[in-house]
Amino acid sequence: MRISFRIKLDIAFLLLSFVLVAGAVFAARYSANLAAREKIDRDFARTAAQLERSIKARLDGFDEVAAAALGDRLFRSQIGNTNQRDADAGLDEPSADNGLDETPENSPLEEAHGTFAGADLPLFQRYPIVVIVNAGSALVFSKADPTRFGIAVKSVPLIQRILKEGKAAEIWPGKDPMLKQLGLLPDGADDDLFLVTGTVIATDAGTVGAVIAGEALSQGLLPELEQLSNAEVVLRSGDAFLATKSADPVRSALVIEAARSMATMQVMHEHKLFGQSFLGTAANIPGLEEKSVLGNVYLLRSLESEIGPFNARLQTALLYVAIGALVLSLIVAMILSSRLTRPLSLLDKAVRKVRTGDLSVKVPVTSSDEIGELANSFNEMTEGLKQRDQIKATFKRYLAPAVVEEMLKNPEKLQLGGEDRELSILFSDLVGFTSLSEGRKASELVALLNEYFDEVGQAIVRRGGTLDKFAGDSVMCFFGAPIEQLDHRARALLSAIDHLRVVDDVQKRWRALGRPIIDCRIGVNSGHVVVGNIGSRDGQDYTVIGDAVNLASRLEGANKEYGTRLMVSEDSLSGVENLVHVRELDSLRVKGKAIPVRVFEVLGERGQVAELQLKIAAQFGQGLALYRAQKFSEAKAVFDQCLALNADDGPSKTFAARCVEFLQEPPEANWDGVFKMTSK
Repeated sequence: MRISFRIKLDIAFLLLSFVLVAGAVFAARYSANLAAREKIDRDFARTAAQLERSIKARLDGFDEVAAAALGDRLFRSQIGNTNQRDADAGLDEPSADNGLDETPENSPLEEAHGTFAGADLPLFQRYPIVVIVNAGSALVFSKADPTRFGIAVKSVPLIQRILKEGKAAEIWPGKDPMLKQLGLLPDGADDDLFLVTGTVIATDAGTVGAVIAGEALSQGLLPELEQLSNAEVVLRSGDAFLATKSADPVRSALVIEAARSMATMQVMHEHKLFGQSFLGTAANIPGLEEKSVLGNVYLLRSLESEIGPFNARLQTALLYVAIGALVLSLIVAMILSSRLTRPLSLLDKAVRKVRTGDLSVKVPVTSSDEIGELANSFNEMTEGLKQRDQIKATFKRYLAPAVVEEMLKNPEKLQLGGEDRELSILFSDLVGFTSLSEGRKASELVALLNEYFDEVGQAIVRRGGTLDKFAGDSVMCFFGAPIEQLDHRARALLSAIDHLRVVDDVQKRWRALGRPIIDCRIGVNSGHVVVGNIGSRDGQDYTVIGDAVNLASRLEGANKEYGTRLMVSEDSLSGVENLVHVRELDSLRVKGKAIPVRVFEVLGERGQVAELQLKIAAQFGQGLALYRAQKFSEAKAVFDQCLALNADDGPSKTFAARCVEFLQEPPEANWDGVFKMTSK
């Protein structure tokens, strides 16, 4: 007797249902365990997120209270008065018996201390730790010991960081012997941890001191985390721990020991405590700076306490599930068998459309079985064919054919979406374009530019570069994408040198034809950028954006200041110094940037630069060192020697002129030798 495929499928589903019902009994405990773990994991994740918000709120709260105190001019002036010279303030060396400075009556320090000792500011009311120091790290006031003042607290790292950086935060152990000896910690807090932060006190004259405040973590953060996580909580800073308070000291000790074993692991681990299984995880206590860490928090929660309720509900529902599974399996088998042929029919129609060249067709994936995998594979095939067409259409205009073929063979190397990647970027701009365009028809001008761009584009593509755009008389390209190139710096530098050779060749030809003489300026920089298809939904370009791109453009323009043709950043020379001869030009602070960058002129490839150029570069380096040392007279003499060797040496002209200016009007006392570009 012949049994149909549909009946076979129904029977198979019924047998499977019996197996599932039997397996459900064994899976019950596993499911409950897994659900409990997931719940604990979610609670821990929520607690870790709340930890960051709580720490930020506490640090912001200090900012508000401190700002209110620092807004008081009398408050700031009292601190400022304590910064008089030691002789004026009456401060001597610390005495041998108590470490306190001898402070005469009515000294500015004593007067300030008296003012703060009697003050009733919200800052003093809110925090158990309040410390005020002057700019010389002398203690003006400590709430923990109001009688103490005048001692040096330079040994406290946090205070030095605040005075140096303007603001800082730490966690202080309540039992720190040095802090207790200095009178900075309140009595009876040996087992506590304190979140301490501070900020500088500034007047028109500059930084005059710092105010530091701290709160006990046992009074705020620890109970908050306990309530949110429903777990044993341990806070840690260095070797100091603060655990959930328990009547049983042994329990607290075991919790701390379990936390110690977790170190800084931020994934859940299982621990055996008190005869039970506990899940534990660790999280960082964030500081003021991004990615800075003040300490750690450890959460431990009993797994058994979570599994119990799950088991009770699961046992009750198991009977209903078993009966429902049998009925449902039969219904599903009947529906599935009737619909099994439908996706196969859709797939057949789709294949016929692809055969005619329609790659937009997609087969709906309605299952995850072999039929679904077949449909998914078909969709991936059509998507791959479309991707090949897209790669050809996108890159054939500005990539070498060999690179395009490599992407077609290995499309996994290509990411058309935006991604962060380290690349080298090259900008070039024609010099003399205005004279070239004067008196010429638009068609003639375009023909000349196309002639120039064609040769430049070929030079870039030969080095594996990606042509980004031609804008007017300028060119932008980059190296290292879409195909990764570990030697993108070398490619960019050699392409820039090739670029100059192209310009030199064009000059010779155009001079012979009576055309205006042109030249170019090139800027090269390397760094992290965002690269990918960027644009609107209707039109996109494969391009790069980011600060590194902007700096490359600025360096191209900076050539005008120095009379150079090819300027590169220090980052672009990293690892390829032996490939080319360079001359350091300056430290530039380009427009829109606060951090200066060292820039260099590329003279040419190694072994292909004239001895005279190398001699001028060496002498120029000596002059640059004298210039930075503010020996402007000696520096000018060296730059004049360079000009004697080559009267057209642009950098020597620039620096000789600067020396004359500085000899007439010397720079400010804090001059750092950096030249600020005021134009793009």
